[in-house]
Amino acid sequence: MKKMLLTLGLGVAVFSVHAQTLQRVWDAGRVSKRDDDNTVIQRVSAGPGGLSIIFKNADSTIRGAIGYNASNVNNFYINTTDGSPIFLQSRTIINNAIDDGQTGLQAKSGLSITGSNVNKGNQIRFKRSDGAEMAYIGWVADSLMNSPFLIKSSNGNDIRFRVNATDIMNLTTTGNVGIGTTTTGTNKLAVEGTIAARRLKITQATPWPDFVFLESYQLMPLTATARFIREYKHLPDIPSAAEVAREGIDVGEMNSKLLQKIEELTLHLIEQNERVAALEKEVKSLKKQ
Repeated sequence: MKKMLLTLGLGVAVFSVHAQTLQRVWDAGRVSKRDDDNTVIQRVSAGPGGLSIIFKNADSTIRGAIGYNASNVNNFYINTTDGSPIFLQSRTIINNAIDDGQTGLQAKSGLSITGSNVNKGNQIRFKRSDGAEMAYIGWVADSLMNSPFLIKSSNGNDIRFRVNATDIMNLTTTGNVGIGTTTTGTNKLAVEGTIAARRLKITQATPWPDFVFLESYQLMPLTATARFIREYKHLPDIPSAAEVAREGIDVGEMNSKLLQKIEELTLHLIEQNERVAALEKEVKSLKKQ
C-alpha cells in the first residue's frame, strides 16, 4: 500500500512539473489546449503578430517553422531557415482536388510557378526514381526580351503528343516532325492524311527551267519524243506511274519539270508556226505564177 501511494505521489509530482513547464512556455501571450479531437495553439490576446511552432537543434539553431505571419496577410507557411528542401513523403492533395490514388501532387483550380529571379528560367522537371532526368517543360531565360518556352526530352527519346491512346504528333530526336505518324524517315515533316492550306510557297535550289530558251539547249525532236512515249509510256524526264507509287514526287521538282515540258512544247509550236507561215508564203508565191 505504501509503495502504491509512493508511486502515485511521484506520478502526480512529475505531471505537476510538466504542467508547470508547459504553462511557462505558453504564458507569453499564447495558450495550448486539447479537446477530444484536436490540439489547439491559440493567441491569448488579439492584436498584431503571428503564431509559429519553431523547431531547433540541440544548440538552439532554428531549423524550420510552421505557422502564420500577420504582417503577410496571415498567410500560413511551412519554412526552413537554411534553404533545405521540404519533403512531402505522401501523395499531396491541394484545394480538395479529387484523389486519383496514383498522382503524387494533385491540385484543384490550377498551379502557378513563380521564379525567384527575373533573369532565370523556371522548369518542371520529370525524373525517374533513381534521379535521372527524363524531361522538362518551362522557359529558359536568354534575356528579358527573349525567353523561349521549352519542351525537352532529356534522355534521347522522341516527344509525343497523344490524345487518349493515339499519337497525334511526334517530334524525333533528329528534329523531324510526324503528324498522324511516328515514322518520318528522312523527312523533316511527315503527314499521314490531307494538308489544307490557303497558299503554299516552295523554295528550292533546283534551277528554274528557263535554260530551255537558251540557244545552246538541245530540244528533243518530236519524232524522238514519239519513240520514247511508245516505248516507256510516259514523257522523257518525267517519272513513271510505278516510280510515283513507290517513291512519291517532289512537288517543287515536279512543277519545274512540268514547266520545262510546257516551254519545250512552246518551242515546238513556234517552230511549227514558222513552218506553216513559210508554207503559206510558198503557196501564195506559186499561185502568182
